[in-house]
Amino acid sequence: MNNIQNTPLPTNLFVIELNHTDMARPDDRKQKVDTWAKLFKATTWEEIKMITKDNPSMNSTAESIYLSNSDFAIREQCRVREDNIAHEKYQKECIENLTKEVTHLRELLKKHGIEEE
Repeated sequence: MNNIQNTPLPTNLFVIELNHTDMARPDDRKQKVDTWAKLFKATTWEEIKMITKDNPSMNSTAESIYLSNSDFAIREQCRVREDNIAHEKYQKECIENLTKEVTHLRELLKKHGIEEE
């Protein structure tokens, strides 16, 4: 293969079929080619974060892609959404803990013969 200037092109290029990552060879999986393909196929920021969470190199790449493809207003909306998701998760955990505590206290009241009002 040559380019327009007759300079040899590298021969170690990969062609990745994004719709066939399930058919990746063991060597492809070992080199994480299938995971990179999933990253490029991802359609949501949450999906990208799931794919890259255990790989700092992929995470850095994803953040670079995100920053270069979004403007400040959209990044701010995403940050607000992530904050809201985290706050909702925190509230849910608090409710679960308080519910457990109420159940425990009711059991103690019942155990000691004290009636609820």
